[in-house]
Amino acid sequence: MRLIKERGIIEREPLFLFMLQKENRLLKEKEFQSVFQKGRGFYVKEIGAKCAPNGRDATRFGFSLSLKVSKKAVERNRVKRQLRAIVREAMPGIRGGYDCVFVVRPELRDLSFEEKKERVLAILKHLKLFKT
Repeated sequence: MRLIKERGIIEREPLFLFMLQKENRLLKEKEFQSVFQKGRGFYVKEIGAKCAPNGRDATRFGFSLSLKVSKKAVERNRVKRQLRAIVREAMPGIRGGYDCVFVVRPELRDLSFEEKKERVLAILKHLKLFKT
């Protein structure tokens, strides 16, 4: 979280400014299974994604990381936070009406944030999720 320092008073920005909005999150196992069964996918060496139409106005995202990515929850959570930040930043340009699950492979952990961002945006572009 970013701190704001004004006139000697330190304030924290509200946490919701850094989160992916609730309407843009996939949370339930049933929703993930539906995307894996019905969705079309695109994978690169480090990360892949499957997307399926959801019949809603909003596009929702989920992230799947196994223990192969890292045995440490701290490292897996860091990768998920970074991916959420990338998606949150790209949200204004993303079309509505899809459920998308990113499947992370162990190789992604070793990439810099900028390289992760390049991969994610390339996948979203390939799956034609950006508005024209």
